[in-house]
Amino acid sequence: MPPVTQRNVSFGDLKRHLLSVAEAAQVANMDADSIRKAFQRGILEPGYIMDGNRRLRAINGLDLVYLRIAPSYSRVVRNKLRTALHKALADQIVYSSVHIIIEDLSGRKKSVDVPLERAVDETLAGIEDLKQTSQGIEVGENGEALIRGTNVEVHRIAALVEGGISIEEINHDYPNLSEDQIKIAVEYARVHPKHGRPYPVRTVKSIFRQGTGTMREVLSEEDHTEDDQARRG
Repeated sequence: MPPVTQRNVSFGDLKRHLLSVAEAAQVANMDADSIRKAFQRGILEPGYIMDGNRRLRAINGLDLVYLRIAPSYSRVVRNKLRTALHKALADQIVYSSVHIIIEDLSGRKKSVDVPLERAVDETLAGIEDLKQTSQGIEVGENGEALIRGTNVEVHRIAALVEGGISIEEINHDYPNLSEDQIKIAVEYARVHPKHGRPYPVRTVKSIFRQGTGTMREVLSEEDHTEDDQARRG
């Protein structure tokens, strides 16, 4: 029997982790479209999770391990690897590698050892990072994601970063936020995109500070702030 990984995690443990496509893309550091294509082509079978009233396709942790490994191997090895992973018993501890036998063009058998340990470790570490990020977020009365312990909207801060505002500038306009809280907002928004009207990419203070904005930008930001205050009552 092959040696097991140092984490002593079972195949069932990995399968119990269900991530949305956006979350999985973040954990695996890959394009979300690649995961969607894997579903469409029947390479992976999606699970489902609920996000509020929305039903989202989800990928389990074991399939995420497979996606991390697959690009390094031929189609024949990938197919045998996927079969081997899904035939494993749920309570079986994950091996450090999978031994696969294939045939070359001449019909000769060839053995391939596919390491699992690094992919398992990176996948579990990424899932843990997601959990840590979520712990820094809370949901306001209006359903808006807020940075925990503040009334600052997650997607507002993420929009500023996406618009090119530096963390130092954001700290200037939001002195109650730490650098870690700003980074958490960006990470959370990346896997939980905002629906509906987007937030402005600059604050009123930054517009006046830089002296490059237009009155339309100022009014847009003020309108958005007033809308948010009205929703919070």
